[in-house]
Amino acid sequence: MLVCEIICGRTNWQPFFLNGRQFFSETAMQKFQPTRIERSRTRLEIQWKDSHHSELSYLLLRQKCPCARCDATRSGKDPFHILPSDDFFENLHLIDIQRVGRYAVRLIWNDGHRTGIYTFEFLRELSENTPET
Repeated sequence: MLVCEIICGRTNWQPFFLNGRQFFSETAMQKFQPTRIERSRTRLEIQWKDSHHSELSYLLLRQKCPCARCDATRSGKDPFHILPSDDFFENLHLIDIQRVGRYAVRLIWNDGHRTGIYTFEFLRELSENTPET
């Protein structure tokens, strides 16, 4: 990848293409690499390799769960799904975090939900595109 970066003359984090394949510079890849992920009482806290710090509420993470079932529910494609009550979200908490390869984590919730795989890129984008509360 470093050779491609030198050949293409890229020094920023924007994607570039070589022989029809998309690459990111080393700086871009660092942007999506966490150095520390910790659970607090109400939030997931992430320290990134580029020194950025993210705090994502459990409510937001559950509402944005990327699993197929949650995606179908959000898009209205699951007509048999019953929406959870407000009490559900008040009692929501994270039980465990499991690493998935080099690119993601699986969040395990107290209600047994465990199918959402949150890529590091997705978590970073959530952090950057969500107003602080």
